[in-house]
Amino acid sequence: MFALSWGVAPTNVQGGNLNFVVMSDAHISGSNTSNYYVANLKNAFWDISCYNKTVSAVLIAGDLTENGTEAQYQGLAEALKVSPTQNIL
Repeated sequence: MFALSWGVAPTNVQGGNLNFVVMSDAHISGSNTSNYYVANLKNAFWDISCYNKTVSAVLIAGDLTENGTEAQYQGLAEALKVSPTQNIL
């Protein structure tokens, strides 16, 4: 079984066990690290890292940013730095 991710080569998951989290609608609206939406996504990643099981991947379904501006994607990139896994879909 393989976990595919954005910008990372497929990862072989031994034993076929894949634990993943699905979230949506991050709506990042700026690049400021104190921005509510950036902080909210970072807090969600922190919550995920507290699970008793290793998370193989995080799937973020839709509405990553508010308007798709470069600054908003920079805010998203800042939040993704604290993801509990490099496998981001």
